[in-house]
Amino acid sequence: MYKYNKKLLPQTFNNYFLTAENTHDYKTRNKSSYRIPKHSTEMFKKTLKTTGSTLWNKLESRLKNIVSFNTYKKSLKQHLIEK
Repeated sequence: MYKYNKKLLPQTFNNYFLTAENTHDYKTRNKSSYRIPKHSTEMFKKTLKTTGSTLWNKLESRLKNIVSFNTYKKSLKQHLIEK
């Protein structure tokens, strides 16, 4: 999700995840949050599209805004250990 958010993935993934600002023009406080697709099966619930969006939306802003990928990995690991 970090690499997707920073546009570090191949172009194939450009529109894989949707944000609120991609779906409407309203200025909401969660406009940059990823939309969690509706799902009716447990199998779809476990896909990257669903779990990735859910976990990224729950992540603290300070972690989302880290510029370096290596720093992000270290900070995320530390964050998860502390929880």
